Amino acid sequence: MSKRKEIILAIVGMVIVAIIILFIWAIQNKKITPFAGTVHSASLSISPAVGVLQLNQEFIAEILVDAQDLQSSGIELLINYDSAKIEIIDQDSAKEGIQIAASGLFPIVFENIVDESSGTIRFSTSKGKDDSIFINSPRVLAEINLKPTGVVDSTQLNFDFTKGKTSDCNVFQYSNGLEQDVLFGVNNGYYQILE
Repeated sequence: MSKRKEIILAIVGMVIVAIIILFIWAIQNKKITPFAGTVHSASLSISPAVGVLQLNQEFIAEILVDAQDLQSSGIELLINYDSAKIEIIDQDSAKEGIQIAASGLFPIVFENIVDESSGTIRFSTSKGKDDSIFINSPRVLAEINLKPTGVVDSTQLNFDFTKGKTSDCNVFQYSNGLEQDVLFGVNNGYYQILE
C-alpha cells in the first residue's frame, strides 16, 4: 500500500473515532437521546368501564392513564356527559364552579372545569416546565363523583378524542425540547341507570 493511502486511512480512522467519542459524550451529557424517534403510545380509560348506577346515589368513576413505560409531561382531558341524566358533584368547594378530584399524580392542575350547560369536563395537568414523570402501569389521574338524576336510562362518559387532534384529549411526552401527543386510544364509560 502506498504511503498516501496509509495516511488517508489513518485520517479516516481518526475521524471515525472522534465521531464515536463525540456521540458517546453527547449521550452521557443528555445532548441527544438515542432512538428519540421511538414513539410509545398512551391510553386513557374510565373505570369501571361498564356499570349499573342507582338513581340519586353517588358513584365514583376513575380516570386512568396508561403511558406504557414512557415519560409523560402532562395530560389534557375533554370528557362529554349527558347533564340531563347525571350530575357531577363538586370536589373542591373552596373554588368557584364544579371541579372533579385530581389524584395528585401530576402536581400542577391548570384547568378543572365542569360545564353543566354543555355537558363537558375539562381537566389539564402537568409535572412542570421541561419535566415529566414515568408511568409504567395504569394510574389514577382523577375521579369523577357523579349522581344519576331523575331519568332511568343508559348514559356514558366519553373522552373527546381524535388521533392527531390537539384540541381534545392529549397525553404529552416531553423529549429533546419538544412535546408530542402520544395518546393512541381511549376507553369510555357506559352505565345503566336503575331506580
